[in-house]
Amino acid sequence: MKKLLSKKAFTLVEVIIATAIMGLLIAAVMALFGPVRDMIKDMDGDVNINTTTDSIQNYFHARLNKSIGYNVDIYDGTAEGLLATEDGSIGKRIDTMRTAAGGDSSISTYCILLKYEEKGYYIYDFGKVENGTDYDKKKLTLREYRLFNKEYYRDAKYRFTFATEKTKDETAYWYKIGITPYDENGNILLETRTSAIKLLNTKSTPQSKPELATEGYIDIKNNKTPTIAIIYNIKDYKDTNNIPEEP
Repeated sequence: MKKLLSKKAFTLVEVIIATAIMGLLIAAVMALFGPVRDMIKDMDGDVNINTTTDSIQNYFHARLNKSIGYNVDIYDGTAEGLLATEDGSIGKRIDTMRTAAGGDSSISTYCILLKYEEKGYYIYDFGKVENGTDYDKKKLTLREYRLFNKEYYRDAKYRFTFATEKTKDETAYWYKIGITPYDENGNILLETRTSAIKLLNTKSTPQSKPELATEGYIDIKNNKTPTIAIIYNIKDYKDTNNIPEEP
């Protein structure tokens, strides 16, 4: 008992020194984990942007892989505001696509717009459009047709490219779309995601504006960021009006 009581205790100075050393060790450990934490945060951001980009890519693929014909073109602010009765309008192009359907009631025409807003393109899907006049009506309530809200894009901006190529045997067409996510300063967040769709049952020649094959059509410096209209036809092979008559 006397031995225990006679054992020397830590002095106040020793306690202070030990506490200081412990604090330095904790700070050093935290400093080591800092870069790891930042790396995890960056990886999480990349995963989110990857997921969003995949969703956009899959969205276009799901719609256009069933297409039997499409037209992808660019429209400036003046052309975009024209009515379907006026040359060069989106509505009139829709009427042209309806004409390409040849009066087949089993063929429907659809329209997607890509509009440049807040330093990037947003997607507006009008769904099925009966004719150019129907598009003009829907255009009046444009915001109702935005595909994703601002939060969904997770602060990433997007640019798109489109190209149409014939297969080597010239029996079908390849439709290619490139999607590039970048931040508000123009820094690319992921490499351009490219997908290709082979169209086999084309009823009319698919077309995309040659300028859309690269991002050269976007001229932010001179405020030239045209709207892109994707107009396409889909045939419903289950349509009862399309069943051939018995001999």
